[in-house]
Amino acid sequence: ALAQSLGETEKLIANLNRDLVPLLANMNDTTIETKGLIKDFGHDIRPVLASTEKALTQATTALETATGVLQESKHTLGSVETLTAPDAPLWQSLEALRDAAQSTKTLTDYLERHPDSLIYGKD
Repeated sequence: ALAQSLGETEKLIANLNRDLVPLLANMNDTTIETKGLIKDFGHDIRPVLASTEKALTQATTALETATGVLQESKHTLGSVETLTAPDAPLWQSLEALRDAAQSTKTLTDYLERHPDSLIYGKD
């Protein structure tokens, strides 16, 4: 019985050896192919990474420019707000201009009704 068990064990080991050699060869081929893919990926990804870095640099520059424009716009809007405030000199000038226009209209209307007042004065 021991001899039979040893014989069966030897057959089993022989079968395993027969099956194991191609399996190990396949694993070796797979490992070589995987290394090649990783190497190719490394070569292919470099330009993508460089392009991505360039795009990020350009985006950063664009954002910095946009931030500057927004700050200038904020400053400009603050200036406009100061100019258009109800107590701003611009409003005072516009009111004075309106009053002058109204006075000119009143004078023109009077002169149309009394043209001789330029010569003789107001009655």
